[in-house]
Amino acid sequence: MAVLLAPEQRERIRSALTALIAQLTEELAALEAGRETVSPDSAIGRLSRLEALNDQGVRNTRIGTTRRRLTALRATMTRMGDEDFGECDGCGADIPVARLELVPESRRCVSCAEPG
Repeated sequence: MAVLLAPEQRERIRSALTALIAQLTEELAALEAGRETVSPDSAIGRLSRLEALNDQGVRNTRIGTTRRRLTALRATMTRMGDEDFGECDGCGADIPVARLELVPESRRCVSCAEPG
């Protein structure tokens, strides 16, 4: 079943996508600019080095998560013109517009997205 989104609904989703892509692009640039290798002799003590390594791991995880979300958002921007945009990949039902506005890269309805 094809989702018939009103033009203003599509525009709200497109605006949310554009804003989110811009925000995440800035965040990614800031995260990558702050990434540095923790050298063995740079820490004051063992605990400081462990904290620095932990911070580096958290930053790298955030970078990976942000990159994946940006990829999904850009793919969604491309898919917005598709006839089946807004249709659940799991059950074929319409994904509620409110969900698409909040999480525009959603490809499944809430029921299908929830783990078993």
